[in-house]
Amino acid sequence: MNTTVICDEETAQDNWVLVDPVHCHQRDERNKLIEKVRSLSPDGKRVQAKFKFIPEDLWFFFDHKIDHLPGMLEINGLRQLSLAMAHLIYKVPMGWIALLDWLKTTFYSYGDLSVDTYARAELLHETITKLKCEYVLTAVMHQGDKKLMRMHGKLIMLHPALEKRVRNMKVSLDAPEVNDDQDFVWQD
Repeated sequence: MNTTVICDEETAQDNWVLVDPVHCHQRDERNKLIEKVRSLSPDGKRVQAKFKFIPEDLWFFFDHKIDHLPGMLEINGLRQLSLAMAHLIYKVPMGWIALLDWLKTTFYSYGDLSVDTYARAELLHETITKLKCEYVLTAVMHQGDKKLMRMHGKLIMLHPALEKRVRNMKVSLDAPEVNDDQDFVWQD
């Protein structure tokens, strides 16, 4: 399974793809946090997403008066982005099992509920076999020039035939160290 790109270099700026709940492993449209994604590079390694945070639909996160985007909501938004990237950008078949192997988050500032929220993600490493795809990704969620958070992690997508083995997997001990003081900079 090779990386498949949803756009070419000329159309990258306009080629948004709408995300369905199933692409981010949600059943209900109200729980889907990503509105759309697009590839920003010809190889599909750089992706942008636009989020839709609707407090009335997200009762789990907004069951009390709140004036900012909760951190757990932001984490879930970037988790959904990694799944949408796997299915829409890298063409992992629907029905494959998703495992979040390890995750590192850094929060920078509060998100404003009334401002559009985006993320830029980059595929740092991939390992593809017939029954397993591993993706090491990093992403920054932002509102305009204001960085809200950064997430760095490894997503594993497994063929359904491996489900029984998944239930007995050991915990990963190979999560890399991330320098929290280092700013995220795009490598063009």
